[in-house]
This record gives sequence, C-alpha cells and structure tokens, in this order.
Amino acid sequence: MKEAEIKNYLAKNLHVISSELVLVKTEYKLENNVGTDGYIDILARDIYDNYVIIEIKRSKQSSRSAIHEIMKYVSLLKTTLHLKDSEIRVIIISTEWDELITPFCEWKEKVNLAIEGYQFTPERKCVEILDVIEDKQERELSRNQLAFLYKTVNELERCKEKLVNIIQKCKLQDFFLLELRNEGNVSVVFPVALILVIQRYSKDKYISILTSSDWNQEWDEQESYEYEGEELLVFFEESIYKKINSYRLFNDVQVCSPETIVSMVAQQGWIPIGVTKSGYFVHENRSDEWFFRKATGVEENNNNYIFENFCDNKFELRFSEMLNSAREFMYHKDDMLSCFDEVWNVIEHKKVKRTTIEIYNSGNIIQNLIMYEINGNIEELPYADIFLEYNDGKVDRYVILLAYGQGEIKSECFILDSLLKGDGSVYMQMLWSGEIVIYNDEIMKNLGLTYDWMKYSYENGCWILRRNFKKLKFMTFYKENIYKIKKIQQWYLEHIAY
Repeated sequence: MKEAEIKNYLAKNLHVISSELVLVKTEYKLENNVGTDGYIDILARDIYDNYVIIEIKRSKQSSRSAIHEIMKYVSLLKTTLHLKDSEIRVIIISTEWDELITPFCEWKEKVNLAIEGYQFTPERKCVEILDVIEDKQERELSRNQLAFLYKTVNELERCKEKLVNIIQKCKLQDFFLLELRNEGNVSVVFPVALILVIQRYSKDKYISILTSSDWNQEWDEQESYEYEGEELLVFFEESIYKKINSYRLFNDVQVCSPETIVSMVAQQGWIPIGVTKSGYFVHENRSDEWFFRKATGVEENNNNYIFENFCDNKFELRFSEMLNSAREFMYHKDDMLSCFDEVWNVIEHKKVKRTTIEIYNSGNIIQNLIMYEINGNIEELPYADIFLEYNDGKVDRYVILLAYGQGEIKSECFILDSLLKGDGSVYMQMLWSGEIVIYNDEIMKNLGLTYDWMKYSYENGCWILRRNFKKLKFMTFYKENIYKIKKIQQWYLEHIAY
C-alpha cells in the first residue's frame, strides 16, 4: 500500500493501532509564523485526553529527516494549543524499520515525550516496535585491569595473538591491550608488558558469560551473593580473569589499575609502544595516545591521581561533561573544590574560547608529603591548573596550590595512630580501595593545610602575576613542620611494602 492508502485506512481504523484512539482530523494543518506550515498525517485524541500525533514515514524519506519533521510538528502543536509535553503522544508508522530503529530508540531516550512506533504489515496490522537495540551501553572502561609481564619482546610477540584469542574465547570481546616497554630501569625484572583494559559489562552480561555452556571454569556463584555494586562487577571480572590466567601466556601477571599505569610511566620509566584492539575498539581509529589516556582514566574521572582535559567552549555538551568530571574528581576534596569554585566564579566565561583543566593527585596528602620529602619535586604536591584561551587571543592561567592555614596542627602521632590506624597494611588497603580520599580533608585540617590560588596573564612573551596568594605558601608549613613530615616518612618506610 502507498502512504496515502495507509493514512486513509488508519484514519478509518484507528483501533488497529490502539482501541483508545479517537480521530480528530487527517492532514491537520499547523500554522507557522516563522517558517513553512506543517501538516500532521493524522491527529487523534486518546481516552486520557492527550493529543496524539500519528505520522506515516514515507518510503524514500530518511529516518532522521522523519524524526526532525515530527519534532517540528510537536513544537507547532504545543505553540498552537498551548500544550504541555505530558499532553502529547507521538506515534510513528512505517512499513520498514531497518534504518529507522536506531535513530528512533535514541530519540526516545533523549526527549521527554510519550513516543511509540509501529510496523504496518501487509496484513494491515500494526505491530508495536519495542526497543530492540540491546547493547546501547556507552564506553565505560573497568578499573580492574591485568598486566601480563614478559622478559623479552620476542616472548610478548609469541604470546600476544594467542592471548587475544584466549580472552575472546572467555567471552570478553570488547577490550584492548596496551603495550608498554621499560628499557632504562635495571631493577625491572620483566621489562615488557601488555595491559588488558576491558569494557565494563553489566551484571547480567557477566552472569551470562559465566553460565554459558562452554564455560568450563568453576566460579563460586554463592560467593557472588556477598558483593554488590562495583565490588560485584569486580568479582565477576576476576572470575573470568582466573580462566584467562590459567593458560599461562605470560612470564608473570599482576592486577593493576589506571593509577598503576600512571606510576609505571611517570616514576618507573615505562613507555607506551602500541595497542592491540578487539571488539568495537577495532573500529576506533583514534591514536595510540588516545588509548593510553583512556587506559589511565585521566579524562573520564577514572583515576584517583590525575585529571587532564581540554575543550572548546562552543561544544557545550562536551564542555559540561569535562567540568562535571573535574568536579567529581575533587569530590571528598572539599578545600580544593571550594578553591576551584572560587576561581570559576571570577572567570568571564562568555569571552573564553578554550579551557584546559589539569589536576594532580589531590586525594592523598600523606603520600604527597612523603614523596615530596623523598624526591624534593614540587610536582609531587597537589595542584590544579586552569588555562583559558580567549576569543581575542589572550591567555590566562589560574593555579591552585597547597597553602598554610596556620590553624592548630595535631601531632604526627595523632595523624598516624588515629587517622591511619597506625598500621601500614590498613593504609595500603585504603590506598587500593580509594578510601584514603575520604580521610583526606580530615588529614589536611589536622596538618593545617588548605588551598589558595594565583592568576597569571600571558603578555609580551612571559607570564605576569595578576593575583597572588592571600594565605601563606606551602614552604612556610614545610619549614615549620619538617620534623613531623620526617616522622610520617619514617613510619611510611617502616610499614609500606613496595
């Protein structure tokens, strides 16, 4: 049947779609004072007194064009009759749904309307289209990673293809292997590594993998009842990892995380070399650097040590995502977040063309102080950099750094015994779980530390200071309390196993 025939038939037989529909008019005209008028194929009402827009997709009309046109009709109908979204239903009728189903499902998720789709069959029936896109999950990489270690490049190359096949055989299809090499640190026993980074699946997907007919590895289903949320997903992943590890396609293997990769590269001399892709990552044509950044989680609030991202302000959605991720990174770091908000409030956002945000290690002040004492590197301390490029070419930089609040400072014994429980294993457990972040503000306050910010403008080839610290700088704290830091460092070296 042609479109006009389908329209005429449905107008006389709305019960084919739903028994609750009553015809208002076919070819219902919508006036438009600022553009072309519109004609709704069929306008109906339902038993709830909602208006129902029924549109029949033309055979040669593109799917996205059809949806765009319907949204125009929705807008005009709301304007004409002063309707609320809750008073409008939209029904799309089409004889073919192969190309329409994906944009249709995406559209349903994005708009606040009651939307239905039906396939008109040769038998003159309307069959409702359900959301048949099963896997619309956005990219979410698991923090639970594996490092396969090798003595030589030849050993890695000999095992790599087999390892990919084994991972796929274990039903993990969407993953990539990040290759790292270490050529300068003689203390590293296995200087070649493959880091397995997987797409995080849902609970149901993991259970489906573990209960599939060809899964010949035992897993403790009863033990899974002891976990929930993130811990449950990690349990499922580790159950699958056990089977992968049973093939022994490595010299050694270690559990790692995004922070582990950052530490390997920044402090141990490892260099990213390449990427091996599987699943949907095969079609990802962005650079190896992009994969490295995703593995380390520095852009997506998935790394407890470092956050880096930049965005042109004209990309409003992506800019908002970047800002929200930066703020989430500073969650449980109240002083730094307050300072960040103070900076953000003085920025003239309308004039900004591009924003770059860098935040380093703001959730573990004890380790920051210890590493600074050991290495003497100021970059071991927490900081945030905000670079602003303006439409007129000017550049500003806002720097958030540790400051000395000069409040009452508790003794190192109180910090070690009361806050860190006096136990290195407890401290390490808090580090691994990320729980140390929860205690960071309390530790900061007991040390008398807070944050302050400076502003610089780039002029005539150099940075000009525009706003200096209002509080005392970190070095004042360091000079006055170095003996306490050394006590904490001594405790750290005695209790922490490298």
